[in-house]
Amino acid sequence: MAAAEWDSRLNKGWAKLNVSLDGDWTLVLDPDDQGVAGRWFQEPDLRDGIQVRVPAVWDLWAPDYDGVGWYFRRFEAGAEFRGHYAELRFEAVDYYAEVWLNGERLGDHEGGYTPFALDASGALREGDNLLAVRVIDPDGPLGFGDFHPGEFPSSKQSGYWSFAGIWGGVSLIIKPVAHIRDVFIEPDIRRKRIAITVDASEPGDIRATIEGTPFSTEGKPGRIAVEFPEHELWSPDTPNLYTLKCELIQDGQTVHETSTRFGMREFSVKENRFYLNNHPIFIKGVLHQPDYARSLAGPETEDVARRELKAAKDAGFNLVRLHIRPAPRITLELADEMGLLLYEEPAIGWIKNSPWMRERCEREVREMILRDRNHASVVIWGMLNETGNAGYVTGGGAQPIKGDLCRLARSLDPSRLIIDDSGGVNASREPSRLMRPYHEEFEAYDDLHIYQRAPVDRDIELYYAHNGQPNLLYFLSEIGFGGMEDLVNVIGHYGEQRRRLKDARFLQAMLDAMLRGYEERSLDRVFGSFSNFTAAARELQSDAARYQLDACRANPKLAAYCYTQLCDSGHEFCAGVLDRWRRPKPVMDTLRQVNRRMRPIIHLPRTNLVPREEVPVTVTLINEDHIEGRADLSLQVVGPTNQVLWKKKRGAKIPRSGKELWTGTISASGSPGTHTFVVRLLQGVTSARVRAGGTVQPERQPPRPPAHVYGQVRRPDPDRDGGRAGARGPAAGQHDPGLS
Repeated sequence: MAAAEWDSRLNKGWAKLNVSLDGDWTLVLDPDDQGVAGRWFQEPDLRDGIQVRVPAVWDLWAPDYDGVGWYFRRFEAGAEFRGHYAELRFEAVDYYAEVWLNGERLGDHEGGYTPFALDASGALREGDNLLAVRVIDPDGPLGFGDFHPGEFPSSKQSGYWSFAGIWGGVSLIIKPVAHIRDVFIEPDIRRKRIAITVDASEPGDIRATIEGTPFSTEGKPGRIAVEFPEHELWSPDTPNLYTLKCELIQDGQTVHETSTRFGMREFSVKENRFYLNNHPIFIKGVLHQPDYARSLAGPETEDVARRELKAAKDAGFNLVRLHIRPAPRITLELADEMGLLLYEEPAIGWIKNSPWMRERCEREVREMILRDRNHASVVIWGMLNETGNAGYVTGGGAQPIKGDLCRLARSLDPSRLIIDDSGGVNASREPSRLMRPYHEEFEAYDDLHIYQRAPVDRDIELYYAHNGQPNLLYFLSEIGFGGMEDLVNVIGHYGEQRRRLKDARFLQAMLDAMLRGYEERSLDRVFGSFSNFTAAARELQSDAARYQLDACRANPKLAAYCYTQLCDSGHEFCAGVLDRWRRPKPVMDTLRQVNRRMRPIIHLPRTNLVPREEVPVTVTLINEDHIEGRADLSLQVVGPTNQVLWKKKRGAKIPRSGKELWTGTISASGSPGTHTFVVRLLQGVTSARVRAGGTVQPERQPPRPPAHVYGQVRRPDPDRDGGRAGARGPAAGQHDPGLS
């Protein structure tokens, strides 16, 4: 920014000036770590510099470099900053950063995912300024200095690929010496008010106003209550947001003000169920590992972040688990606006023990919560993940301090649910524990990570349908089955960069290895082409999702599940329901049907039958919205030539979720081929729907789409199976696009 523009904006009476320093910077690599001794922060030698863009990881320009790099940027400042407080704010630098302004060291920060700010008031000059940032990337095989492999919180970088650099935005913020440093908002829907905690740099009066409403109050810095009797609740269906304006007043004049978005909502656990705004909610979550093509650390554009969250919402998920590292801020802002619950974790899931472990873990938890605790979407703080995976050592890693981390989280935010260890401890079988909002006691609950094979047989269905302790909250926080993306197509989207960028090269190496295996096993005789092979894998993913989640939803003990995962990530390039470029796989259509709030689920012990064989069937109903009343129930068996072989229609009382809608026996025809059992709720029902706001409103419901189960009738082969039914699953080559 030119000095003249700076002067003009300050002279207009701005209470705060935010000067973006994003854009063109110069990066100088320092493999021998000579920069500090050579005083590069005063007199940089830019002859070997690389012109880079901030924000972005340096891997876009130096994809295989680990070690030390120096960033340099010059900017101008006007004289009016004098007498004000100036700070340099960094949204994210991976991993360790030291900052100099005009040769004066401002400070440092360790941690790759959370923001930090440094006081620049004494170093800022009128006119030209030189900003120097020394960044250490310790992700090499030997680490760097005291940063040893596995001992610093770097999410899954060691299992995916490392990245480094100034990948978050940079800004110079000018504000009064007397200013508001922090505002924390706690909604209280029962008392119809918000409690705010305001931290200010100097004494004064605080005026807090909920914008667009007549509700405001005044008080001193500290804890203040603002009555808010007329509000709309925030929920996935109605993501209503408000803005709180806080003013710091001295001698009757406003010297500084801030604005903070928030939502009125309450999320907790009772009766072994999750509750949102005093009503039970069945959690349908999807796990999200923020890993992106090319840019690695964060989405290249807001559109990418919006598309991936919209895909999750459109598929019927109401929660996103931000796994083993805080997501970029844009993800949380969009979740607030779109109505997605978030379960957020710091980057310490599988950290090793070291003299610095406690300090590093506490810093990650503290900075994550302080950054994100005003987001309406965030309802759960998770501390650790499968801590038994830290070498499968009982008491290893961060296990000894997980209770302390929960208590730290509680001190920073009393209003949210806290989970100590997703999946529990594998080695000792120690259960997971939670803290309810405004409680400090730990409660054991059933938190499981279960991955089963496909095709899904009856034993697997029964396992999912009956798992969980009967007297505990049961959260299946990881379940899923992968479907290989079309790697040829995915790699092709990197264009000319596919031979240079580390993520593209990794995927190419995986493709080469799979092609060799495909050819060695002569799989072309089965699939015809490698492309057909990957398409079959994605089809199998769809079938696995359908059968596994149907079995889970029939389990009355289950309060929540989290499907793994939203997007292909790192070496888990098969696990996503979206590919690396955020394009949907066929399983997304299945998930849209499976996640419906109201739908019949068909249970058959066998789907491979001999001609005219009878099979018992039970139909249960998923009824998340607690709709009551009656509807017309239609049942049909459709033969292999689409003829209706059997049908029944009857009036039925709408049961509670998970309860039986119909039970009976159906039979196949005498003709081999695929038969379909179709269940429909034909007519709309007049019912009372309990909304998140607590009101009861009669509503005419539309007809419910049908549920299908395909079965294969084949001629008996005594040499093969003596005429008995075969494995569970749809017929070969059959897809069920109309599942509801």
